[in-house]
Amino acid sequence: FRLVHPDGRTYLFEIVGYWRPEYLRKKFAQVRKADRTDLILAVSERLNLEKAGVKMQDVPANTIWFKNELLPKAVLALLD
Repeated sequence: FRLVHPDGRTYLFEIVGYWRPEYLRKKFAQVRKADRTDLILAVSERLNLEKAGVKMQDVPANTIWFKNELLPKAVLALLD
């Protein structure tokens, strides 16, 4: 998704929910390679990122963690 702040700033927003380990490795490798400061990832706490070999400390994106549902307030708070 593309989010646009009222002041004109734009962000790329992606929800990472239930996926296979291969997909997670590929997705987070792409995020690291892109090295974008305008990227926001909403990541499910239920994903076993460690098992997939993903180290979040190496991911340059802004991250929102969610468990059962993603709260819009959490996304809006990150935009301000």
